[in-house]
Amino acid sequence: MAGVRRSRNAPVLWVDCGEWTVGVGDAVLVELAGERVLGEVIIPSELLLPVGSLASFGRIVAVGAASPDIAWALRERDDLALAQAHDCIGPATTILGASWSLDVGSLTVRLAGPPAEEAALRRRLGERFRAAIRLDWPVAAVAPAW
Repeated sequence: MAGVRRSRNAPVLWVDCGEWTVGVGDAVLVELAGERVLGEVIIPSELLLPVGSLASFGRIVAVGAASPDIAWALRERDDLALAQAHDCIGPATTILGASWSLDVGSLTVRLAGPPAEEAALRRRLGERFRAAIRLDWPVAAVAPAW
């Protein structure tokens, strides 16, 4: 058994680890009622006291960001965030990408360049996603002055 959360403020789901060895912070794909969901291990089995049987809500089917199934789930989640950020911002700002933290507590939005109104953009995205927003853009290379 291990405790897994789908997002930072979600309730803990007790899941069967099967043959998997998991640690705090591991990305896992969990099968719940026939659906596969992405989560993060917050309580590994070695930290659980043997208090009898806990009812499990599902079972772990993949572990680690290197797993193709988890990589696909992360890409799918980030692609959805990118589409929603485009809808929220509109065409005036070029968005290159978006990526969630594993616990879905913060979203990094990569832009083509610095936005005209950074604070307003961060506020609008924060309200839309209900998460901490990090805006990132490439820094122009500066030639040495020698």
